[in-house]
Amino acid sequence: MILAMETEYLANYYKTVYSVNCTPDPRFLASKEGVIFYSRLIESISLPIQILTTFCILKKTPESMNYVKSSLLNVNICAILAGIVLSFFVTPFNYFPYLAGFTMGFAADLGASAMVQVIIGLAMTFVILISVMVLFENRSSLIARNRCGISKTSIRIAWVSVNFFGSLLLLVPIFLNLPDQMKAKLDILKALPCPAKEFFTEPTFVLAGEEFGKTYMIATVMFIYFNFLAQILLFFVCCVYYLFIFKISQLSVATRRLQIQSFLECWDKL
Repeated sequence: MILAMETEYLANYYKTVYSVNCTPDPRFLASKEGVIFYSRLIESISLPIQILTTFCILKKTPESMNYVKSSLLNVNICAILAGIVLSFFVTPFNYFPYLAGFTMGFAADLGASAMVQVIIGLAMTFVILISVMVLFENRSSLIARNRCGISKTSIRIAWVSVNFFGSLLLLVPIFLNLPDQMKAKLDILKALPCPAKEFFTEPTFVLAGEEFGKTYMIATVMFIYFNFLAQILLFFVCCVYYLFIFKISQLSVATRRLQIQSFLECWDKL
């Protein structure tokens, strides 16, 4: 009964209050159709370039960089996958500064739940960051006498798995304690009386409504991204230190020059 009343209130608000007192943003880019169009346009332009990059990595990578070819290929494939997923399958439309929005694309058309789509979107961003992290780890581990290097494949797999699945596990409390969706929408409407019209016409999903939920979500996502960026920075600093500062007597000048060239070319690929 209460849910029906709240749903009716939301529908009446859109028909009466919103249509009279609110002026929807007329810009095409601010609409659902605009976000979908430009997301897919950008990806359609980027994809051929990324495919060409894949070809160059496979066929044109110099022999001096063969040992980082797999890491470069991994970054590029992850970027292609994330671009396709976020542009065609799970395109987000958010109502900032609130943790609410909806997703557009083939996943929604196929009936995937909003929660599953949010998890897929977050996982894609984690995959991108981890692939960059692995690239710098690989480059760092190839430097002789590097204490930050990972020498065993099993340890590297465990390290990547902990980073990926550990990040997802930190978000489990949010997905297990989702707010009452209708009540959360009404609370947002009180603070934001004139949201985008899609707030009423699309299946808006509120990820966190209560203050604790918002704080936990923001703090957790910031921690996850900081953790990834800190590890990338660690391996970057190790590369700089062992290539440019710490001189290894057993390493020939030619080998050092090749390693420095390979390190700098990693940036070009990114």
